[in-house]
Amino acid sequence: MKFFVDESLQLPGSFQRAPFYLMAYVGVRSEALLDVKANLEAISGGYPLHATELLRSSAGRQLLLEVGVKLAPLTTCVVFETSLDTRDKAGEQGRSALIMSSLGFIFERFSKLEQVVFESRAPGYQQQSDLRNLQAFRSREIWNQRQVDIRPVPKNREPLLELADLLASAYRQKITRSENRYWETWSGSTTHVHI
Repeated sequence: MKFFVDESLQLPGSFQRAPFYLMAYVGVRSEALLDVKANLEAISGGYPLHATELLRSSAGRQLLLEVGVKLAPLTTCVVFETSLDTRDKAGEQGRSALIMSSLGFIFERFSKLEQVVFESRAPGYQQQSDLRNLQAFRSREIWNQRQVDIRPVPKNREPLLELADLLASAYRQKITRSENRYWETWSGSTTHVHI
């Protein structure tokens, strides 16, 4: 099983809703990887999919629904959510805690875990923070027992990170806008964990 991870967040003071950070893990069995990638490419026409852009047009919103309907059944997903402290202005403390907790959950629940791919973030403090978090997780006994490959990868080098982006957005639409139709396409294959 390989997991592809992307996030969504709402920072303190940005909206009236309480601040949050969420991470969407989309799991694909190794033997299904090529099929899922081929289906994603067929739906997208080979163009990168990003939920923010898709939500701006009726055709994009329809495509977002189509991806969920066709590809969610081929995946095993987990959405992790945590509240952000109002002092965590950039969300980095929440992200760090969520990375550690979510990886622990994934390692405990999925015995055939082979790889976890995070979308790499901008060079500088964000990227360095993620690398420190991944190094800290690798020092845990649970990782030492299994030696699973955990790595950040640019989204343009791994198209299945797009699925994690779409799942994160579907859940975000549900909790921030009470728009359930995108989430409903994923909910049958997704577990939600509040940390």
